[in-house]
Amino acid sequence: MTEPRAHLGCVLSAQFSNGNSTAADRAVITGLRELWPELFEAVSHGNDFECRLVTAAHNAGIHQFVFLGHGYPSASGPVFQATSLAEADPPSIVVVESNPEIEKEWRAAHTRFPKTYQVSDRDRWAADSVLDDLPAHGIDLTQPLCLVLGNAATYNDSVEHAHAQLARYQAALPPGSWMALSHLTAEHTDGTAFAVAASVFERLTGAVPTSRTRDEVAGLFGGWPLLSPGVCAAQEWLPDSAESARVVPGSVSTWCGVACRPATRTLPPHHGSVA
Repeated sequence: MTEPRAHLGCVLSAQFSNGNSTAADRAVITGLRELWPELFEAVSHGNDFECRLVTAAHNAGIHQFVFLGHGYPSASGPVFQATSLAEADPPSIVVVESNPEIEKEWRAAHTRFPKTYQVSDRDRWAADSVLDDLPAHGIDLTQPLCLVLGNAATYNDSVEHAHAQLARYQAALPPGSWMALSHLTAEHTDGTAFAVAASVFERLTGAVPTSRTRDEVAGLFGGWPLLSPGVCAAQEWLPDSAESARVVPGSVSTWCGVACRPATRTLPPHHGSVA
């Protein structure tokens, strides 16, 4: 009997997706909840971080958001948080999603919420292709934007490839732009348990979860200055309250951070951007 196969984005967004997940997704989710309960707690913390992020970016004067693969649409997710900002002057929002099933859900949701966001079907890890497509969806690469990777880097196990593609994105973004990401970590947990769970996750979804330390996550920002408080537990980034920011020592499961494009470019510009 063929084992059910699920898509990474479907599994990770299932707890926020309002019932859109498939039977294969749900079967994988059930198994993973038993084996790796911290995964879904980490995803929840990451979702909350991104919702706070889009509000902070908008308050800082950024009116363009690009989300690189965020699973199924969710009313409690950061994309719809961004659509709710400044009704008189709504931001430009693009969701980059190459999975056909998830892309279809985003386009269906768009018919219910017109003029709020656009959908690009490019591969988020093909930076030049994404960047070439963004202007067609209303993104002005001469103006600051907020690039939200979610926990995408967790599932790119090639350090060289992750750094190369992130560098291409950074090269294209104008001064004042933000880049935000979150990342699972086993730095403070049982590495053996993480490895076993990661092996099962790979078998069931085809994606390979990779644990990175705080310093390794900081390195993904390519030298851009980090906004305070730097790379931290997801709960600690601009928390809504002291209680919500509380992290049990040694229990961090998700690192997150936000960096800002410096005023002077230090990377070669993308061929489609203004130097």
